[in-house]
Amino acid sequence: MSDKLLSFNRPNDRHFYAYRYRGNIQSGLDLNYVRFQNTVIVPGIHVDGDVKVIESGTAEYKELLYLPVYRLSSLNWRIIIVLTLVLTLMNHLPGSKTSFDIGASLFTFLLVCGFYVSVATWVMRYFYQFIGEARVKASSAIFNIVLFITGTSTLYAYMTGSGSAALNLFWQLANLVIAFYLAPALVTYLSCIRIHANRHIKIEHEWQVNGRTYGGHLNQRNEITLYPKKGEGFHPLDALEYKALIAYQTTQGDHMKAKELMRVWRTKPLAEPIDDKLMRLKQFNLPKQLGFLLLRTVAPSVGLLLETAGEKSNIKVFVKLGNWLKWQGFNRVFLIYQECELALKNNP
Repeated sequence: MSDKLLSFNRPNDRHFYAYRYRGNIQSGLDLNYVRFQNTVIVPGIHVDGDVKVIESGTAEYKELLYLPVYRLSSLNWRIIIVLTLVLTLMNHLPGSKTSFDIGASLFTFLLVCGFYVSVATWVMRYFYQFIGEARVKASSAIFNIVLFITGTSTLYAYMTGSGSAALNLFWQLANLVIAFYLAPALVTYLSCIRIHANRHIKIEHEWQVNGRTYGGHLNQRNEITLYPKKGEGFHPLDALEYKALIAYQTTQGDHMKAKELMRVWRTKPLAEPIDDKLMRLKQFNLPKQLGFLLLRTVAPSVGLLLETAGEKSNIKVFVKLGNWLKWQGFNRVFLIYQECELALKNNP
């Protein structure tokens, strides 16, 4: 995509906690959009400046390739051919510990790889569905499928003692690195060559500017509208969190009144039936909810420890990670509300 030939619209108002319109401060949050994943922009972020940088073509650009989870098998032949070649090389390394044997013929090995890839694709498809993912990056899917094959086969070989004995500790470690990273990475790189030809691939565009990441989509007028994804001053919220932020804004931070509003809104249909069904399936996915519960419970304490350790040792990475973890507790939405209100006062 040639950025210099395109013009971009700033994000939709629903992403702004507040924005200025005709001299007055307007609320950008809208209950009609609670069914969407919304990244809210803190007041004071120079979004219009970011848009100009993206329009100039100087922003860092990345092309993202997504594939529906139920279409993972469309990558199989691509993976099988590349994996056959890569594993052939792996089996000629000294001390190889994979469970693959290519003593017969390349054709036989191709069939074996085909079986392994089919099984791995089936496993990864149900894994993604189990954790509530409807689509996945093509590169991530390929990497995980190959990692499942090379990782499990290598561990099995080490546990059973099958395969060629490693010459020394160096080759044992080398085989582990190859099986758990180099082989999946190489197969992913080679398999992604001309992957755009796959009719199930959906291409999305991403720009990074001033430490913030934007995506782009076409609006009803066929214009590219940016939307915030991550970065300083951007807060990704799921449907319930977005609704809670509107409640805090409406009640000016009153916890009890916000809970009452949430209780009232819960009884009202806020989306089309099909959107409402999809939202509920995502919200009540048990593995994700258990993961979020663990994160919300543990993260603030771990974050405080990391931040303290980072300040004492002057390690900035610990400070940043600790600060991020502190914001992942049960009061996350209220903290975002406070940050937005403070930023609004400082940027009238």
